[in-house]
Amino acid sequence: MKFEEIVRRILDENKEMKYEELMNLIEEKKREAKGYLTDEGAARIVASELGVKLEYSRGKRDLEIDDLISGLDDVTFSGRVLAVYPPRSFKRRDGTEGKYAKLEVGDRKGVVSVVVWDDKVELISSQKIARGDVVKVLHGYVRRGLRGDLEVHLGSKGSLEVLPEKPMDDRYPSIEYFDLKISDLPKKKGKVSLRGFVHKVFDVHEFDRSDGTKGKVRRILLSDETGKLTVVLWNEKVDELRDLRVGDLVQIVNGRVKKMNGDSIELHIDKSSIVKVMGNYFETDIPTIRDLQANIDLDRRLKVLGKLVSLDDIKEFRRKDGSEGKMARIFLSDGTGILQVNLWDEKAEILENLKMGDLILVEGGHITERFGRLNLNLNDNGRIEVKRMTQEYKKLNDVELKPKKIGELTRRDVLVTVEGKVNSPPQVREVDVKGEKIPLAILEIGDETGRIRLKVWREQAYIVKNLSKGDHIKVKRALVTTDPSGAIQLTNIKTTELEV
Repeated sequence: MKFEEIVRRILDENKEMKYEELMNLIEEKKREAKGYLTDEGAARIVASELGVKLEYSRGKRDLEIDDLISGLDDVTFSGRVLAVYPPRSFKRRDGTEGKYAKLEVGDRKGVVSVVVWDDKVELISSQKIARGDVVKVLHGYVRRGLRGDLEVHLGSKGSLEVLPEKPMDDRYPSIEYFDLKISDLPKKKGKVSLRGFVHKVFDVHEFDRSDGTKGKVRRILLSDETGKLTVVLWNEKVDELRDLRVGDLVQIVNGRVKKMNGDSIELHIDKSSIVKVMGNYFETDIPTIRDLQANIDLDRRLKVLGKLVSLDDIKEFRRKDGSEGKMARIFLSDGTGILQVNLWDEKAEILENLKMGDLILVEGGHITERFGRLNLNLNDNGRIEVKRMTQEYKKLNDVELKPKKIGELTRRDVLVTVEGKVNSPPQVREVDVKGEKIPLAILEIGDETGRIRLKVWREQAYIVKNLSKGDHIKVKRALVTTDPSGAIQLTNIKTTELEV
């Protein structure tokens, strides 16, 4: 019986025992024997002392992520997929071509990279493994990566399979467990998990503890698309994360929320927390819309790829200098967020060649920001191109059609779908726009979480004209805007749909 099998058998019958605790017992037996015991021999002695019989067969016990240590072979564990990175090719020394892909997998006790090699890369595409799936990693081997983090590698003997979700199974936290936003934290207490980008790294400071020993503390500034947060690293975590760089994407598990003076908060990271570096923003060719929003004040590299989910008509206007201009709005989604792209002057004419569902690449232009929401403005300095649709983007969910509660809407939202009841009957009037009389209906709608003003222009104003208080209404692809006071409101655009 191999060493790994003996270890599994011991852990299977001693479920309270941690892997590291067992390894310490085995090492102690080897020291007592002064080098005359192999790993397998020492493990058999420990098994005997613990009353574990090795002669009969039992099912193998899957490890948890915090059981993994470098050097282990033939490990099996399960977890939630937090990220899937595209395959990469490379040349070996003998001139042959190899390929690999990487996943990030997490459970309640940790996060680890899974590196899949060569033919095994097909396991990801054939099973359509995606972020949020629960997977079982079989027969991997554990090594340290370039950053010193543990990685589980799947070679010729390894395998990967998607597990069906079971109700009430708390072994695999939901993706929301790992995916809190910084703006959510003021409402949270105790331990939380989230991910974000390193925005700034401050110096390390040492301090004297009450017992006379030295401690260490370091602060970093973390950002996501909803805001920024001070993260405080303590003692061993300072050393463990000494190589953090601006732009690093980190997954934090079990950080502790600490309320500071006023409404401010910090997230404290100690030995019970896990911080996993999942890549660096500046090493990606095309950032996601969500990542662009989190890093925009660090990086003016403007390159966005997304599916066209909405568009508006070309509008003509006169500038202060008397010249005439044109502007059209399109809205792109890549599954992580929605970005409004304003096409100016000659670029606005491209609208005639675009259709809903096109895959659009935008390069150049400049960003404007209002209330934390980004708009990309494309003029003579930018470029827009319709790309060939890929399977990845073809299967994107229409995030703008997923209903949101009115009370959850923020100024950062772009296109949303809401439904509720009419709180006040519509007020309908005609507005003079460049000599043209355009109908406008203004009404208030609400659900159990809040209420909001809805402005409906042109022909759709007649759809809501006769609604009464209490009538049901659903608005798809409404544009989130603000009134002069800064309060959010909704308005229709060309692709907005109304159901009454």
